[in-house]
Amino acid sequence: MPLRFEDHKGFERTCLMAAAGGALAAYYATWMMPAARLVPWAAAGALFAVGVALCREHELPPPACIAAAVALGVGVCFAAPSVPVLSELLETVLPRAGAAALGGAVLGLWSGAATVPLHLRTARDRVEQRLAGLRPRLAPELLRLAERAAAARAELLRSAPSEVRPGLRRAADGLALAALDLAEQGTDVSRARLVEQVARLERARDAF
Repeated sequence: MPLRFEDHKGFERTCLMAAAGGALAAYYATWMMPAARLVPWAAAGALFAVGVALCREHELPPPACIAAAVALGVGVCFAAPSVPVLSELLETVLPRAGAAALGGAVLGLWSGAATVPLHLRTARDRVEQRLAGLRPRLAPELLRLAERAAAARAELLRSAPSEVRPGLRRAADGLALAALDLAEQGTDVSRARLVEQVARLERARDAF
């Protein structure tokens, strides 16, 4: 199954947030407990930050990618006991709180990196597949509107700058799929809403 890596900035943001979360949790925990017990605090801070970052995702990756992320997360758990050792080594050159924060940041960075499979998506085009399934069942007028929605979405993604394309893809796919759902319903109300969705996609396309 061909895959593409989507949203590089989102992945970088996840790693940075996880590192910051692990560092902050470890920094504050160092005032209350010995270095050997900092790992749970750093891990909790990192996982909280990862969860906040991933809440921005609107599309689930393939199940195999989710399983791969879980496996990498388990690997991070096995590697976590090395963090106190690293912190103790760093205490030779840094204050204890700074060494703990750096160790927590390392653990957070590992946790963020474990999410890389969650940024993989199948290379198939969901909108085109959905449209192909609807073609035999749609009335001619609804089919024309559905094709306009799909075409506007495709042109929008082609003309958009590469740096905004991943986030824009999610929004454009959502609008196009919603338009196809309205076309499938085929009621007067859904037809009117479908016309609005098509107009929104075409305005967005024309903006680029």
